[in-house]
Amino acid sequence: MNKELFAVAGNPIIHSKSPIIFNSIFKKENYDGRYTRILCESSREIIELQKILNIKGLNITSPFKKSILPYLDKISPIAKKIGSVNTILQKNNELIGFNTDVIGVQNSFRYYNIPVKKKQILIIGAGGAGKAAAFAVKEMGGSVSIVNRTFAKAQEIANLLEIDVYRIENLPELVQNSDIIISCLLPNVDIIQKKWLSKDTIIFDANYKSSSLIEKAETIGCQIIKGIDWLIFQAIPAIKMFTGLEANYNQVEKYLAENQLKNKDIISLIGFMGTGKSSISRLLSEKLKMSLVSLDYLIAKNEGISISEIFKNRGEKYFRTLESKFLSENIERDNFIDCGGGIVLKKENLLLLQKALNVWLVSKNETSINRIKQSSRPLLKKDNPEKIAQELFKYRIPYYAEIADLIFFNEGKNIAEISESLYAEIH
Repeated sequence: MNKELFAVAGNPIIHSKSPIIFNSIFKKENYDGRYTRILCESSREIIELQKILNIKGLNITSPFKKSILPYLDKISPIAKKIGSVNTILQKNNELIGFNTDVIGVQNSFRYYNIPVKKKQILIIGAGGAGKAAAFAVKEMGGSVSIVNRTFAKAQEIANLLEIDVYRIENLPELVQNSDIIISCLLPNVDIIQKKWLSKDTIIFDANYKSSSLIEKAETIGCQIIKGIDWLIFQAIPAIKMFTGLEANYNQVEKYLAENQLKNKDIISLIGFMGTGKSSISRLLSEKLKMSLVSLDYLIAKNEGISISEIFKNRGEKYFRTLESKFLSENIERDNFIDCGGGIVLKKENLLLLQKALNVWLVSKNETSINRIKQSSRPLLKKDNPEKIAQELFKYRIPYYAEIADLIFFNEGKNIAEISESLYAEIH
């Protein structure tokens, strides 16, 4: 297996539908690639993981669109102008940053044949999405204003793009006098009153799901552009950039309608030896109130001897057969599966694990080696265990990637911190 790896990185990230889009396109076009999610706590972590896993392309979402900039070798003119990157391509050993959010906004308006030129457009929210939206509609000839709870952030964007800026206290008047409102607020942020809206107002909401603004706009009869439109139109150029593959709106919309995000009633931890799977499984399963199933424990208990002795006396093939058996018997609702490092090597296990939300723990190879007792790891009981571990990990990367729904970088954190981060994301 030698799949190219792609991912979307952010915090939070488990809600992202980007993997549905990319993996559906890959399947249709028989493209040998896999797209997953990265839960990270800094832009530095994103770049470290990119290098460790040789990720060919990345999409970047909140809150890293700006902080990722210093880590890139080149930045496209648009991304540099607005100081925000949402797409990174690895090419010729360089990381090149782009912003497809801009074209995502512009093509959303074009798709619905909504004229923007000379329209009064209000941007609410001064994050990376708000900045991209403001730049996009200004380029289309709109008369743009921006407002944000923190005035200084809105002022910064207004100065950069030479647009008007107002304080949040002016919101009622701004909404009533705008032809188009682009909201880049969280779905639960409710600051626009229904009485301010007119049925002639066009509402563009960056959220995938319904929001209080969308609900109000629908009751009035406003024309609405949803966040899913923005998602689709920013993804299409990224697909082309990463793979050369063509995609269209109707095709991608169909994939999103046919495929849902995974349930979280079965969870598995996968990853190489020494990444902390067993310790994290114990804490995290308890937090999530799920039954912990440790496959290595069940196998050792069933055989009456240690895993190391099973490998030595009965062989790896015998162990892998037992591993598949116990996985098959325990891949049930409300079970938290602590998997061995090599479970991904058998096709039947990959098929079984598709039922679970699979969290892939990744550490630097030297960190993993330092964490483990090599005497208890049968596959490392040879000369130069560090080299063997590096080769094993490199070989297994595409197998882990094949089923990983979420990647977490377990480096420089203790078990409690990791468990808390994963709990917050999953719960």
